[in-house]
Amino acid sequence: MDRLAPELDELAGDQVVRTVSADYRIMHRAGLLDWAHKDPFDRIIAAAALERDLTLVTKDAAFAGVRGLRTLW
Repeated sequence: MDRLAPELDELAGDQVVRTVSADYRIMHRAGLLDWAHKDPFDRIIAAAALERDLTLVTKDAAFAGVRGLRTLW
């Protein structure tokens, strides 16, 4: 398995890192997000994290505008 970028490796520590498939609930939530950011892929990423109650690992400051979204980095 590939390692994360060194700085993410350190942040993740012994945490589980996983991917999430987008389903109809995530797509629907992405469309309903009260967020001025209109990039559809960012909206899907944010909705997936919210729907699955996950912390999003990102250094993209745009995600700070999503109410209730936990981010790391």
